[in-house]
Amino acid sequence: MMKKITNKKLSKIIGGTTIESLTLTAALLNSFSKIIELVYEIGSGFGSSVRRMGEENICSTK
Repeated sequence: MMKKITNKKLSKIIGGTTIESLTLTAALLNSFSKIIELVYEIGSGFGSSVRRMGEENICSTK
């Protein structure tokens, strides 16, 4: 059976994440790590392609 809560008690309940407090949640940290991983993979692929062009070690597209 659920208990009724008064409006006064409801206003005292604290929860969730607000912009002002900026608490770091697991989902937020996970999204930052995915962004960093994506940037790293893009840089790695770009660097590899630049190195292969410099060494003239490119497969033909024919």
